[in-house]
Amino acid sequence: MPIISDWDAVSKVLHQPFPASVVKALPGVATKDGTKALSMLYVDARAVAERLDAAVGPGNWDFGFEVLHNDLKHMVVKGRLTIGEVTREDVGEGKTTGLAGENACKGAVSDALKRCAVLFGVGAYFYRMPQLWLAFDNQKKKFIDEYPYERELKRAGLKT
Repeated sequence: MPIISDWDAVSKVLHQPFPASVVKALPGVATKDGTKALSMLYVDARAVAERLDAAVGPGNWDFGFEVLHNDLKHMVVKGRLTIGEVTREDVGEGKTTGLAGENACKGAVSDALKRCAVLFGVGAYFYRMPQLWLAFDNQKKKFIDEYPYERELKRAGLKT
């Protein structure tokens, strides 16, 4: 990997908030009556890879993983993300979710990439966003309301 000479410039790109078009919200814990759920923001691994490409170029970062646990339904991997000459490691977890569900390996590797990237600042602001309880359809297991992402970014003093 080449040496990064301007980490300040790279860091600014890595730390930028994502545009609303790539941010999704998953329901977390729901209220006892199931009418509201805690909203948890995330982006998929492709958005993270695109951010890394934008920050340093596609040939200037590398990601690898090592399987720590695999029982075909549940997998844990240790991911290793290197940008320039700096490496960060974290674990990722994935579960198989039925016949048409997500593959445990894909989920674990994607999770590890995202968790490693957070250690470089990618999406780290998600952890500083206010926790919002949104209207929730407990039968369909999905939000009725959309997360007001742009409004909450402004309230947090951030912009895309």
